[in-house]
Amino acid sequence: MNRSVFIIPYFGKFNNYFQLFLNSCEKNPDFDWLIFTDDKRAFNYPSNVHVYYTTFELLQERIKHLFDFDIILHQPYKLCDYKIAYGYIFREYIRDYEFWGYCDIDMLFGRISKFITDEILTQNDRILERGHLTLFRNCEQINKLFMNDHKALFIDYRYAFTTKYCCHFDEFEPWNQVMQDMKLRQWVVPIFADISSDSYRFVLEYGNHKKNKQIYLWRDGILSRYYLENGKIYQDEWCYIHLQKRKMILEDSIDNMEYWIVPNKFIAYSEAGHMEKFIDMYGIDEFYLNRKIGRIKEILENILNGALLFRIKRIRIRDK
Repeated sequence: MNRSVFIIPYFGKFNNYFQLFLNSCEKNPDFDWLIFTDDKRAFNYPSNVHVYYTTFELLQERIKHLFDFDIILHQPYKLCDYKIAYGYIFREYIRDYEFWGYCDIDMLFGRISKFITDEILTQNDRILERGHLTLFRNCEQINKLFMNDHKALFIDYRYAFTTKYCCHFDEFEPWNQVMQDMKLRQWVVPIFADISSDSYRFVLEYGNHKKNKQIYLWRDGILSRYYLENGKIYQDEWCYIHLQKRKMILEDSIDNMEYWIVPNKFIAYSEAGHMEKFIDMYGIDEFYLNRKIGRIKEILENILNGALLFRIKRIRIRDK
């Protein structure tokens, strides 16, 4: 039994590169995954990924029965606000694990254990802090952390669970202050390539690694970045890449064990050709029309679901 498990409830069809996600999980035998889904298509699930077929309606009922107030969980995306409560919601599934966490499926893993070592796990209660991947120590205090009413939190779980607006309660910056005041240990080093969804070319959201021309290579479980700077090619390694809200083409010719990841597709490893030209070609920004339209729709939907009230609450707590 591994020390850590990632919990993923997902409803609807998995994305077109879900098998690549599973292959990257397989290359990390020191970690387990629990997937709750209604997508019963045939995938090659590795032994460390455990699938439970269920429906969104049954999960809704499970969560509703855990609280003494009427929750809002009207669509699967709203589960983002419940991620921080997964240790409480799925507690019977994680009893044998020292750590539980959550992650997205629009991502590919490199060598997780190289970055999240046994030493880091032993010395911390929370590892990382973003909604695309976070780990927590499996104990009652941490599993009920989401119920905390700390003054740094401008909304509490009751608000997050009763508004249609997706508050991203799982990755609140104030949780850092809550953890610190509770004398809980945390490790939040940016070891991931979180790709911006607002740019066509690959631009990282966090950290001091915003290179203009960069592409990635997944090769037998190792995730590497290649970037062009001052006419030279440099390489570094990452724990995982997050391709949020980015439609990717999966070419039939790719080998599942080695492929390039460029802004709009996965490409066979053998097709790189002249490396400088290859990187330069995918480092050019394009007018990302579909994403711009999608972003406008998101903003309008967020306003209808209560985004303005959420922003007002945030401003008020910052002004105190």
